[in-house]
Amino acid sequence: MTLPRLTTFLTALMTLGVALATGLGSAIHATGGIGAFGGFESGPWQAPLAVSAEDGNPYVEVALARRGTLPMGPAEGLLLIAETDSAGRLLDAACAYRLEGRMPVSRAFTLAAYRPDGALLSAFGRPSALSGSGLVYGRSGAFLIDAAPEPRAGNWLALSGAGRFVFVARVYDTGLAATLHMSQPPALPEIRRVAGSC
Repeated sequence: MTLPRLTTFLTALMTLGVALATGLGSAIHATGGIGAFGGFESGPWQAPLAVSAEDGNPYVEVALARRGTLPMGPAEGLLLIAETDSAGRLLDAACAYRLEGRMPVSRAFTLAAYRPDGALLSAFGRPSALSGSGLVYGRSGAFLIDAAPEPRAGNWLALSGAGRFVFVARVYDTGLAATLHMSQPPALPEIRRVAGSC
């Protein structure tokens, strides 16, 4: 191969490499988040748009598929996802967290912790998910949940292992599901890392 041909080949190869890296990088970035495609954010919580065959956003569909979560339709309720605590730090299963506040008015809600691959973060014989009907509430109607590797008195959600995880709350039969594009999202529970827990 002569020098001009080699130069042309290497230039074409480099251009192709840059184009592939840019295309793949933008696709990964575009499907990595939910908030940019609709729904609302309140503190660390994100509520993605409902995805249906008629009006589903393909970017939201891919973002949810990457997380392994299934959105709920507006008639069913609301899916809430938190990847960080209220200070913006990624959630780590080796740490202890305190969730305090209220969920939107609804018929029922559940809260669980999941690994990034969609598997339930659980340990045998320990509470891996909580239901709103089984919680102890304060006088104001707010709840306090301790999510930690070690047992805690009161409302306790067991964490196990180490590494990233997400909180997923499913709120059933709430009027908020039909108004996801709201300018004033509801206040949702704060998630605070317990000092010295990790």
